[in-house]
Amino acid sequence: MRIKDFEGDMLDDVGYRGDGAWSLFVNAGSANELCAVWLAVVCARIGTTTAGNLVFRQGDGTFVPAVLWPKAGADPKYLASTVERTLKERRGVVVQTQATTSGEESSLAVRAQVGFPLLHRDDLEGAVALDLLQSPEADTAAVLQELLWASAWLEGLLRDRDENANRSRLARAQATLETIAAGSEHRKLNAAAIAIANELAARLGCDRVSVGLNRNDRVRLVAISHSAWFQRNSRLVSAIENAMQEALDQHASVVLPPVASTHRRVAAAHVDLVTVASDVTVASVVMTSRGRRIGALTLERSKGEPFGQETIELSETVASVIGPVLEMKSDARRWLAGRIVDGTIDGLKALLGPRRPSLKLAALAALAVIGFLAIADGPYRVSAKAVIEGEEQRAAVVPFDGFIAEAGARAGDTVSGGQVLARLANAAAMSSVFRRHWRTPTSNSMG
Repeated sequence: MRIKDFEGDMLDDVGYRGDGAWSLFVNAGSANELCAVWLAVVCARIGTTTAGNLVFRQGDGTFVPAVLWPKAGADPKYLASTVERTLKERRGVVVQTQATTSGEESSLAVRAQVGFPLLHRDDLEGAVALDLLQSPEADTAAVLQELLWASAWLEGLLRDRDENANRSRLARAQATLETIAAGSEHRKLNAAAIAIANELAARLGCDRVSVGLNRNDRVRLVAISHSAWFQRNSRLVSAIENAMQEALDQHASVVLPPVASTHRRVAAAHVDLVTVASDVTVASVVMTSRGRRIGALTLERSKGEPFGQETIELSETVASVIGPVLEMKSDARRWLAGRIVDGTIDGLKALLGPRRPSLKLAALAALAVIGFLAIADGPYRVSAKAVIEGEEQRAAVVPFDGFIAEAGARAGDTVSGGQVLARLANAAAMSSVFRRHWRTPTSNSMG
């Protein structure tokens, strides 16, 4: 249970004894009042109780005093050691201390501190500690039994808290899904942004909801609910963009008047927007996508109740989900050059970031191959059909006719100086051949 449920003044213990306490317990209007009356009733039933302390767990896991009894002169640090031991051991504890009474009464009374944990579904939600002044033969086990029975009332309170939280989460989920559906019906960015603004304005009871996107570290207004267009140079648009930028710079929601989670936020631009638009309350929540701030939503009411914590939590949930939707629609209408730049940047982030080890190994392997090919030295063969011809062509001419008897070289062979290229047939044989060739026709003609 968060400590915010118990903020404010604790109830007086006047009238908490007797039947009046039970009436207050049954008709308690808040968790704070119920716990205060519960502790008073428990202390009255045990009878010997001189002080009581009820602590509950906060959202961050720490435990703080929720109710002290009696209120007059109560010290939050009183019974702290017993509470810490009870929380540590997660069971009922009894710590005997020395009585502070004087005279004859001191010999008949002892002081004991009793602690009992408050468990809900095996989760430690808090503890109660009582300071008792009782006789030596008093049974502290009966006190622990009384606290066990009484803790069932607080368990019912915790059960109601869980049910309310579940209902709140379901409502946020439903609102988020319906808002996404409204924006996804449109392909263009401006139409989708207007649909989202109209859906949020109707669901959250806002007079105006504005959607802005971060462009070059400056928020630019994209859409206003129930408006097809707006005058960009108007004072109202400038005030809305400044309020969005203020929330974006702080990377957190800004609400005016502030709620519990936004007390320490700077809200100068929101004060200016309230003045310009005559609003009762205004809030800006940041839209994110992949951990980056991509824009903001500004909610305005000119009448009615200020924004509460539940409304801001719902707006933050919706903003965290519709951020990627609007970013995709914004990227879809960019030019090719802008997409290439974004793709290159995303690739470098993936390559140099802490994740994607397989991508880094692949890049190192590629660099190794490229480096080897750039500096390696080796033969490179090219296969092709070719004819080799001499740069100078020369003819070896015989000064007389004859027949070649032997050819020592052929066309295309490599030769050297002094090498025999060919041999001619014997000259005498050649002469007899010629004589027979020419004599036979003559003999025939003469005969």
